[in-house]
Amino acid sequence: MAVFPLKTESFPQPGGTTPLGGTRNGGHVTDVDDPNDHPEDDLSLPWCINPVATWWDYRCSVEIQLDPGSVLHKQLPQTNPSWDTLGVVDITDAAFAAGTNGVNLNSNSAAVDIIQRMASSTYRFILRGNGLRAGYQIPVPSLVKVGTVLAVPTSPMFANPEIVGNLLGGIPLWFNQWELHYIVGSSPKITALSQQPIPPNPAAAIGPNAPLPRDVKVPRMPADSRAVQVAPAFQGRLGVFVGRPE
Repeated sequence: MAVFPLKTESFPQPGGTTPLGGTRNGGHVTDVDDPNDHPEDDLSLPWCINPVATWWDYRCSVEIQLDPGSVLHKQLPQTNPSWDTLGVVDITDAAFAAGTNGVNLNSNSAAVDIIQRMASSTYRFILRGNGLRAGYQIPVPSLVKVGTVLAVPTSPMFANPEIVGNLLGGIPLWFNQWELHYIVGSSPKITALSQQPIPPNPAAAIGPNAPLPRDVKVPRMPADSRAVQVAPAFQGRLGVFVGRPE
């Protein structure tokens, strides 16, 4: 209620002339809060009992990369052809504006490359994510298996934990991001019991195997007794139906 410093107001008792507050401040109750006296000073609440409820945000995914094992071999030139280019016309050509060709995909060489393939493909998996959490550090996840195949750590790997905020004067707000690379010795075998690794989301309190609900709750409003039922009359120029009362 305070607007002007040191301004006071009188609040007489009902049926009498004695102001509220008795003799304090000359019989008046000041509307200026005492900076040294707060009701919250004697009130403390547990900020969080369960660490599971401290997640603010969380993102984590497994990126899958596949090298099919194809290798391109090239031979040395037997002639001296011009260099290949995607351009079709000189940018300073006076007839540039009249050009109609887009990209040049014709090579000046008649040589044919040799393509070979490895005996197996190479799978790489990148566990990448970040999170935001109050009070507690964010555990960096790891990938143990992909399907039925063991995930082997490889380079590079990094994590970057840091404090990005101070909540309620003493609760650290933690942020962390990570990127972990893995390889496998053979192609992953995905079965009904060993699915593709999809991390759960603790901030959203849901995982990839959560059963879908049979129904969901939707908001419902009671009918307005003053509503007027109308029927469409015609469609205007903007595609909006204009109604008329029935």
